[in-house]
Amino acid sequence: MMVLILASGVRVSGAAEKRILDRENTLVLFNVSYLIFARVGGRFDDFKGSFIMDRQYPEKNYADISIQTTSVNTGFETRDAEIRSLFNTSRYPIMLFHSNMIEIAPDNTGQITGYLTLRGITRPVMLDLVKVPGKDRSLVSG
Repeated sequence: MMVLILASGVRVSGAAEKRILDRENTLVLFNVSYLIFARVGGRFDDFKGSFIMDRQYPEKNYADISIQTTSVNTGFETRDAEIRSLFNTSRYPIMLFHSNMIEIAPDNTGQITGYLTLRGITRPVMLDLVKVPGKDRSLVSG
């Protein structure tokens, strides 16, 4: 599964910034391959999180995000119910991401490493911080 978190209000400037992810300025999207050649995409509608980006003291950078797995939305309720079943949302209603390192290059690209917990299993993940063309904003994908 690929989860893409697009935070349209995220500016990675020189000063330390603490930001709260809000539904007005942030999308949590996903895209999943299945059956070798097929893909399905959607979003999670219920999430919360915060992060700090500090170029001067990068060891202070962090991101914490929690996503309600029941809020999966592909636009097709039957498929949403199947995905909720795969997530076992009654037992594991929350997906968590906690960063342990965020590296930001001068061009606002970089990498975020951390841990993703889904269905009670925690695994290390590496996400790319990608500059949005023509903007002073970035998005995260992985």
